[in-house]
Amino acid sequence: VGAPFTLYYQAPDADTAGDIAMCVPIAERLDELDSVDLTIVEIAAGAAASIIHEGSYDDMGRSYAAVAAWIQERGHRIVGPAREVYMNSPAEVAEADLRTEILFPIEAEPTATESI
Repeated sequence: VGAPFTLYYQAPDADTAGDIAMCVPIAERLDELDSVDLTIVEIAAGAAASIIHEGSYDDMGRSYAAVAAWIQERGHRIVGPAREVYMNSPAEVAEADLRTEILFPIEAEPTATESI
């Protein structure tokens, strides 16, 4: 019922495989999936900061940095795993035309900052 996405609880790097979940939205619980090695979870609605990245998956660092800077500059706090929503597929479009939403769940109100 929606675009597939990845949740990044811990991003992979040179030293670790990371902790990620590959996800596909569904409209309702499907009992026949109980025999398959899948986990069905509901992701709560809430405030988020996001950016649409256009282009190669390999070049998403700048987009991640831009949305992270926006969050920090406005005093918000990240409250869950980063999410990449794949708005189209490399099987359907050229690499330069890929569109990925990078999203961070945040507290709706900025956190108070202490002045020094």
